[in-house]
Amino acid sequence: MKLPDFIQDSWMNNLRSIIGANLNENYKWEHSWDPLVLKLIQDGELWNLNLSDVWVSNDGTLEYGWIKIVVYIRDQNSRGFNFTTNESNYKFHFYNCSTISSYRKEQKFDWKYVANRNKNFNVNVIDYWEIKKENLELSLNVCKNCLNEFSYKWYNRLSHGEKSRIYENFTRTEYFNHFKTLVKVPKYNYINKPKDIYAENWITISRKAKERAGYTCMDCWSIKKLQTHHKNHNKWDNSPANLEVLCYDCHAKHHAHM
Repeated sequence: MKLPDFIQDSWMNNLRSIIGANLNENYKWEHSWDPLVLKLIQDGELWNLNLSDVWVSNDGTLEYGWIKIVVYIRDQNSRGFNFTTNESNYKFHFYNCSTISSYRKEQKFDWKYVANRNKNFNVNVIDYWEIKKENLELSLNVCKNCLNEFSYKWYNRLSHGEKSRIYENFTRTEYFNHFKTLVKVPKYNYINKPKDIYAENWITISRKAKERAGYTCMDCWSIKKLQTHHKNHNKWDNSPANLEVLCYDCHAKHHAHM
């Protein structure tokens, strides 16, 4: 059974009158995400943003929209590129190291760097005004200044051999996993989020949920005026784990915010 219209419901309006609450018919809560943050999440890379908006967190690591990122130079000078092995001497950065700081001071940071999350590095190799290689997919190494100044895995306190091991084995996946509990990435966005409406076969879905619950309220054990409640309030999520059978009164308590 679908929820009643709480604005028109006589019982709800009587309760509102008793507690002296005003009726707000136009209230609508929405959470909007920065389109560029969504693009970074979906595509793994963002080059069309103002990198002055890249944040330096309290620990010195680089973020955009509360998401940890690395940055690298997309348009690379051919002098730093080995055409025989297709290898670049350029590095990517995860920390506001001395290299990044110097570029910021020289105001080169915005037009030099690209924000990256998990996409492969794609570069253009340029010899003065001529593009020698375009959209070339490369594996770049991490900046040693970042490792040293952030003291990644105590890098700045280790022997030369141990430093080489950390440098050669550094992966973005391991680095981002270290911080993954600090950022909650939305599962859906304005493009792929299902519409918040009941399924066409909702009556059948609700009946089966009540059958599983033995036609009993799962909160107070009442058997009267049973309804089916979406625990996460998403009408399109009809997985059994998300459905809860409640009586009218218990259901209304779960939707008191409405």
